Amino acid sequence: MGTRKIDQESGREKLLETLKRFRRVILACESACLLHDLGKLSSHFIKAKSSDFKETDRHAGVLEWQGEPVPENLSSFLNAPVTKLWPAKEGRPPRFLKGVCFSHFLSAHHGFERMNNSSEIVEFVKFLQACDRKSSAEDKANPSDQAKQPYLSTFKSTVLGIEEFLDPPKLDQLRFDFWKKMGEINFLNPVSARRRLLPLLWQYFSWGLAETRRSANDLNLFHHSYSVATYLKIGLTSFLLEKKLPQDLEDIQQAVLIVEVKGNPEVNDLKKLRYLIEEKFPCGNFFFQSYNHYYFLVPKAVIPLKEDLARESESYLRRRVSFQCFPLSGEGWEVPQLKKRFFVPRGELGVVLGLEDFIREDLFDTLFSKRLECIEEGLTFQGLVQRTKRVLALAKWEKAQELQAEIKSLSRHLKNLEKGLHLGKLTPLKQKEYLIKRKKLHLLKRELEVLKRGKDFRKLFKSQEEWEEFRQRTLLFVDRVFSWLHPPDPVQVSRTWEGRGAPAQIALRYILRKGPSFSRLYAMMEECQKFMSQLSGRIGRPSSFSPTFATFRTSPEKISRESREIYERIFGKFKGRIPLLILPPGKYPDPIFEIQAKELSAVRRKKGRVFLKFTSGENWELPGTLGNGEEDDYYLLFGVRNRSPKGTRRGLVLPGKSLIPAHRLRKGDFVEVLAPKNKSLL
Repeated sequence: MGTRKIDQESGREKLLETLKRFRRVILACESACLLHDLGKLSSHFIKAKSSDFKETDRHAGVLEWQGEPVPENLSSFLNAPVTKLWPAKEGRPPRFLKGVCFSHFLSAHHGFERMNNSSEIVEFVKFLQACDRKSSAEDKANPSDQAKQPYLSTFKSTVLGIEEFLDPPKLDQLRFDFWKKMGEINFLNPVSARRRLLPLLWQYFSWGLAETRRSANDLNLFHHSYSVATYLKIGLTSFLLEKKLPQDLEDIQQAVLIVEVKGNPEVNDLKKLRYLIEEKFPCGNFFFQSYNHYYFLVPKAVIPLKEDLARESESYLRRRVSFQCFPLSGEGWEVPQLKKRFFVPRGELGVVLGLEDFIREDLFDTLFSKRLECIEEGLTFQGLVQRTKRVLALAKWEKAQELQAEIKSLSRHLKNLEKGLHLGKLTPLKQKEYLIKRKKLHLLKRELEVLKRGKDFRKLFKSQEEWEEFRQRTLLFVDRVFSWLHPPDPVQVSRTWEGRGAPAQIALRYILRKGPSFSRLYAMMEECQKFMSQLSGRIGRPSSFSPTFATFRTSPEKISRESREIYERIFGKFKGRIPLLILPPGKYPDPIFEIQAKELSAVRRKKGRVFLKFTSGENWELPGTLGNGEEDDYYLLFGVRNRSPKGTRRGLVLPGKSLIPAHRLRKGDFVEVLAPKNKSLL
């Protein structure tokens, strides 16, 4: 046993050293991928995606645009083959990198046309596209083309729904300045190049948009680029550790690595951890901080290495650390929540933002982003439910036909194998194949049983023509309502939603919601950090600092006055969603907040503002409009209990509650909000 344990530890150390040896090629690929959407930092991209121009989007060809001041050092880097950085002692580079240059990260992330359809690098292009599609699918939340904005009236938004005007011509000047700044970076050293490129990228890309449609303009170009580069980094790391390159969204096997540093957070903790996990042993990227817990997205292949990474971190930080890994499923983006451990020292006060509770309690459902009138004029929620039922029924029927064909083919093959097995003519390899396929046949039959519960859907139609007409109408509806990638898997729908009383409503909630994602969590953390930074500028340097928790040595009155003024400006639409709390000295366990249903006693609207009065005596003032003065239907921030299904244009009706924008709330509504469990902590 002892020898086996030593062998296992030795094997893990070798894998960790593998990451270190390959870090130059990993970080160089990541840097090139960070630039993949550089062409979107332009007025051309805004015009191509606007509602009042018809122009072909050609942002992937930015390196060929006339007059682009591409620095010589960057041009040399982009034109170099990726294999140039492959460690000489590691043997031949993989086949999928043959002929790939760093410029292909910019020119080929939407297709093969600039790759001359070279068969050697098709696998690489599929991998790059999978990373880009995965990030887009998580962030866009099915935006409708009716949400396109006019070229000269384009707005961008924070992830909390605060909109501001975007000046398209300014993006061109920013891009030119960005080229010049990149001319100062030494791309021959990928480690230092990435370190210098990331803050520069944030400085310029945060002005641009990855998606211009109104319901998806809450994440900027930096968030998308950082997300795609992270998925690519995870994929490359998976290949180095497991020799398998992801080719599709489901193949990008991801996990959340949570590093807990003992004690209150210190400024240098994050810098040191990012160096170790993002650069020295490049296996993932940072995206979220909760008190003294630091979240990194990594591949599942890193899970066995967490103890070795923990030892490296502990020796480097000179502080006690613990590592935990949680695999993420391909269907959801659940962020694990750990017990909070923080301490407000004597003589100081703590300021806490409840972002973690907002995510954990599934209040993210309130980021619904699609209006029914954007799908079809006159569509009601009940009509949407009925259409969705038909979509699910059609998907189940078609999946059942596929399974039946696969079962028939597999059964025939198994009969042939069984004959050889009885005659003793099967090789050990064929015997293993027989066992694997028999197990697969059993699983396929179980899936078919799940799908066959209910009526034969096709028998409801009188003719083949009627069936085909219905099928085409349904597929058109899927394109307009469901995910732009694909509708949900009908087998999963049947297992998850059947028997819950309202499967179509649950399906709509799953399909149309804006859920948590790598980009959105990172962006929300940025907004919280902006709040803490502005507060520090007003009342002095904090003793402990993180995006959602800080301690200050000043008077309670000053902290309360300054923090609430800044809170109103940054979290205006999210009042009650991400609550603010001021803590006296002492240690505070989890949980601090809970969901409460507060009754509205009055609702008043004036000059684009919404004034809410609760029976508890609280008074709120919220923005009720978008940046151009339109009523804000894109950020439905309030879950309202006991709302009847009538008047469904007011929001998305779910079992037991509705999601309603602030300007459509009314007296008597019970609004779900986060609130402190102990009122004395306010």
